[in-house]
Amino acid sequence: MQGQAACQRVLSELDLSLLLMLEMDKAACYTLKTRIAYHHLKNNDFELYKKYLKGEINRETLYKDVPQKLKDSVINLPIGEEFNSEIHSRIENLLSMAVILI
Repeated sequence: MQGQAACQRVLSELDLSLLLMLEMDKAACYTLKTRIAYHHLKNNDFELYKKYLKGEINRETLYKDVPQKLKDSVINLPIGEEFNSEIHSRIENLLSMAVILI
């Protein structure tokens, strides 16, 4: 495991989470979103996740039970001048929805 997925795993073990993950590779974004779905569903509807693992439901069906703000935390864009305003806008949107405990 590398990069953001490893970081996400360590933080979840510490009962922490990332506000957002920026990834340009679409397949890696699916991995991150599926990991988010797992962590959300393990305490809510783990049977749904098991159905996904068995191939009984597809990824889109799995993601329907995950809150939008969690799915939106994965941004599939490259860093660069062309995309910076979109990235900043999404970060500001996520920050406006975040609850920060101090």
